[in-house]
Amino acid sequence: LHTAYRRQRQMCIRDRKTALLSYLLYEDGKITIDEISPKDRFGILYNNNTQFTSASVGKSLVSYVTGHAICEGYIDGVNSRLNDWPLIENTLYHDQKLIDLLNMAAGDQKVIDDNVGLIKTKRWYNSHPISSFVNRELKNTKKIKSTRYHYNGLVTNIIMNYVIHKSNGNFQKLLNKIFQEKAKIKK
Repeated sequence: LHTAYRRQRQMCIRDRKTALLSYLLYEDGKITIDEISPKDRFGILYNNNTQFTSASVGKSLVSYVTGHAICEGYIDGVNSRLNDWPLIENTLYHDQKLIDLLNMAAGDQKVIDDNVGLIKTKRWYNSHPISSFVNRELKNTKKIKSTRYHYNGLVTNIIMNYVIHKSNGNFQKLLNKIFQEKAKIKK
């Protein structure tokens, strides 16, 4: 009881000093703490009915799958260039190193904005196939030189689709190996 109380107290202290929105502690096969930000912190914006976005989770999953694709030999390594995928030719993503895309350093700040979608047309990247962007918004775009990272979901979509392309029809087999055999999920 003392340990659980201490952890709950730490949650409250941490919550007031950081941007922590929720806290879930899983111990000995049970959830022991399930807390959200108090009303006087972020409770005005977030409650138990608020849908949380999961961009970091998506980026992590894409990176995890990509790492396994490299280990399985589908992709040579993180320094491989995306120059063997005809779909993205004549776009800023063509011939870039995979590591730059994984690190969100694609130099695409003038093309994509995570608040509005593709800057040119405001189309949202999760609603249309990559091929439609390649033929419209991404056609003849160039990477800009930048020292800052630019997080966006289009890059994660491009990376995952590159893994699908490189898996030569074995993408489901790759996913089964990653999640069923290694992570041990049921389905």
